[in-house]
Amino acid sequence: MTMHTIRTEERGKFKDVDLTRKTAIFAFCKECMGWQPGEVELCTDPHCPLYPFRNEKASKASSTRKANPKAVAALKKYRKGKE
Repeated sequence: MTMHTIRTEERGKFKDVDLTRKTAIFAFCKECMGWQPGEVELCTDPHCPLYPFRNEKASKASSTRKANPKAVAALKKYRKGKE
């Protein structure tokens, strides 16, 4: 494990966490999905560089389920705010 400072859901706030590879990937995915942890397993972007490293169960689920439109809208809003 590695101590590292990461962003939190609150804009401009950070926290120190003890990261493993698994928790680092999940933290990145959660941020990418607009801080919606339940939406991480619904990610269907095979072009994401972390996609192949997600667990097999999540990858199989994402190929058969559609992303939540509310989460997609939140993600677009979040990404637009970062530009």
